Amino acid sequence: MKKNEIMHEMYNHIKSYCAEKNFLSVVFYGGFADISSEKKSDIDLAIIVDSYNEHEKEYLIMYVKEIMLQNGYILDYDIPYENKVLYTIDECNEVVKKVPCFNYRYLCFEEIQKNEAYLNSHTMRMRLLTNILMTQKIVLGDSISQYEKKCLKSVVRCAYYEIGKKNVTIEELTDKLLYSKCGNTYKEYLGFSKEKHEGYLRDTIKKIVNDNSNI
Repeated sequence: MKKNEIMHEMYNHIKSYCAEKNFLSVVFYGGFADISSEKKSDIDLAIIVDSYNEHEKEYLIMYVKEIMLQNGYILDYDIPYENKVLYTIDECNEVVKKVPCFNYRYLCFEEIQKNEAYLNSHTMRMRLLTNILMTQKIVLGDSISQYEKKCLKSVVRCAYYEIGKKNVTIEELTDKLLYSKCGNTYKEYLGFSKEKHEGYLRDTIKKIVNDNSNI
């Protein structure tokens, strides 16, 4: 099946399974959200609901893996599926209130730690959700636009704090999200790459800055 067909099949199945939920949003992101390319790597998606139990979590993770294998996609275990497939509205509010990748004591963004404990941690889980909310995606179901806008605004405010001056350009803010002080980027930093995300980040940051003069 083509990506668009897979998306709608997955959404319809998940919607049927989660019929009693008050909120359901299925978010496809990363390379899978680029429907202009049928290149197969993995299926990046996040299911956002009002709440869930362990049985529902286990079933949905199993279902996602089965669909990937049936359609020839790779299972990506960099971040365990238990830590990235299912989120709640409360967690969306959490990343909006306090940016998980920002050290508020030292006013700087922190790089990702590539070890098992960190990749399984709540912090890593919230960092990924932040990345999902801030990058290009295809959303089926209930809108998450309010969380996207609030999350981006919070992260841009943190970038202002780290840069530490009043007159900051859009390019400086974009670079701050792309590169750490040590020059690390993408999966070693905040999950944004120059090739994949620079244009989208720059455009959305520009809109946020223009709409909110007092960030």
